Amino acid sequence: MIFCTLFDSFYLDKGLALYNSLERFHEISDKVHELRNLGGGVAPWNLAQYELVCDEDSISISPASPILREKSTGNKFAVVFYHFQSMRYINENLIIVRSETHSRKTKDALYRPYLKELEKIRRDLKEIGVTFPVTQSYASNPIIKFIQKYILRFKMKSFSDIYDLRKIRSEEKE
Repeated sequence: MIFCTLFDSFYLDKGLALYNSLERFHEISDKVHELRNLGGGVAPWNLAQYELVCDEDSISISPASPILREKSTGNKFAVVFYHFQSMRYINENLIIVRSETHSRKTKDALYRPYLKELEKIRRDLKEIGVTFPVTQSYASNPIIKFIQKYILRFKMKSFSDIYDLRKIRSEEKE
């Protein structure tokens, strides 16, 4: 909160506030670079705008960097980084990834390498006695608690949002 207050008071005289200043940051400082590469802005909330490209003409910057095509323009680009968020463990073996696309191929290209790495880290930590049990915290209000526990826990856009971590773990061993 202190940062927000200092930030707002510092930039308020420039007509900027914290929540709408990100789009104009590059205008107030020459030390800020506006990323124009689509591969740096891929996230669950905009994934439906893109489709996975699986042709030989597309060159990836690495095997772990999928090539996507922007549906509206046809522009192809390599994913530089992906904003993983809203991933929720249902139990020790199932996870919901919640993205805005129904394409399992696109999700697999982005999420499978990440989930494999997470599972490897969890296994390595377990070997030294560090575990991360799947637990859920709930509101104290019984109605909200019921909704959180039995409805929102399984909220997803499509069944392709569910990953079976047992399969991910078995692929890791191969």
